[in-house]
Amino acid sequence: MMDKYVAAAAAASACLLQGAFAQPAEPTIEPDYFYPWAVEMSGCHGVLIAPNWVLTAAHCIDSVGGPTSITLKRRDVYSGAEFVKTIVFAQTGGATPGVFTHPGWVKAAFADGPNDIGLVKLVRPLQFDTYAQAAALPATKRQSGVVGALATRHGADNLEPGEATIYRAPISPDVLEDRFKIANADATTALVEGDSGSGFVAIEGGRAVVRGVAAHVGALSATFTDVFHHRDWIIETMGEDAAYLDGDTRLRRTGPAARGFINILCGDKNGSHTAPLDIPGAEIRTKCEPGTKQAVVCVITHDMAGATIARERTIRRLRVSTITRRGVSREDVAPAHPRVAAYHKTLPDGARRIIDCVTQSPALGGVEPPVATEF
Repeated sequence: MMDKYVAAAAAASACLLQGAFAQPAEPTIEPDYFYPWAVEMSGCHGVLIAPNWVLTAAHCIDSVGGPTSITLKRRDVYSGAEFVKTIVFAQTGGATPGVFTHPGWVKAAFADGPNDIGLVKLVRPLQFDTYAQAAALPATKRQSGVVGALATRHGADNLEPGEATIYRAPISPDVLEDRFKIANADATTALVEGDSGSGFVAIEGGRAVVRGVAAHVGALSATFTDVFHHRDWIIETMGEDAAYLDGDTRLRRTGPAARGFINILCGDKNGSHTAPLDIPGAEIRTKCEPGTKQAVVCVITHDMAGATIARERTIRRLRVSTITRRGVSREDVAPAHPRVAAYHKTLPDGARRIIDCVTQSPALGGVEPPVATEF
């Protein structure tokens, strides 16, 4: 079982490096471990977009006595250990604590209507780690043909604990701005009612981006609320600004997947941030306070019993690109150990920084990104 999961991690990483997940000919089963932004609610699902915010469908949460908490369930692909965490909604908002539905959504008007999108605020922020990560809000309009995916427990028989059936499909050339439909015939499996609120996530520029929220499941197609169309409402409801959510520092793994993590500690109000090195699309974007030192570490861990291919991974370097009005400067930081590299330096005022933990293996070699010129 572990070898299957390790092979799946390698395959998912290869798809990421190609720029997108290739659409398979038939439904696939993958570990829920690869979808750390997915959460469950009573009868519905949601997608993490920040440490204390979950995006979902309005009809999933706009009811008296509806869900009041979210649950994360993951199974570690290496150890087999189960991770389960439940967090209740914050005591703010409308009639139901911590719940915010789009003001343009009309309850029970019709099943496939507009603005079926909502937010829930958690009573305390999650600490991002291997099992909990955020999918980013899109910064541009959706493009037809881009492949997205979500994990469901439906559509396959005899799923083992920690496994999920993957709904994967290209975005359709839909004419509606506020939502899009995907025919069941174009997807790897069909969604069912309990999948409402799930985040349809695409890997864009190496980052997991939530493009749609499952709003309506029909006999022939599924309807997704377009997230970019509602981006301004989402950000305003969260009480944040776009600059904070986009961050000024980006950390990511470049190269073959490895069991480990990259972490940053700076003046960010949510504390330190961690992203795993073996999950496609998982990366860190954070806002650091001016004048504070960024402490970054990338580590390949050793708790990979049986995962021989993962043991071969080493860190080639940390590649640090600092982007200012004057241009881009680059630093290469050699690892202190084949599995540990660190970086400590203050981010100049008004600058942005991209930090790549460049991994390699004897079999696959390293994959070097070009010098970053855009964040």
